[in-house]
Amino acid sequence: MAAPASAEGVQEGEVHHTVPQYLLRLRDRADAHPQLDGEGLQLWLDYELEALRLGVDPDISREELAKAFGGLSW
Repeated sequence: MAAPASAEGVQEGEVHHTVPQYLLRLRDRADAHPQLDGEGLQLWLDYELEALRLGVDPDISREELAKAFGGLSW
């Protein structure tokens, strides 16, 4: 029997694959815009709020974030 799908259409057993990609992508976008202008602040808030929603400390480094999900890198 297959695992039930979540609201995003991802099966429960595959969450560990999608969360790091999504969160690392948000982190990369925020890192790529170091200016603290409106766009930069919005990118950081997007990353931080999503990390908090997922129960991840947004203040950890990108490397620690990647390691927290099994050392996967994208």
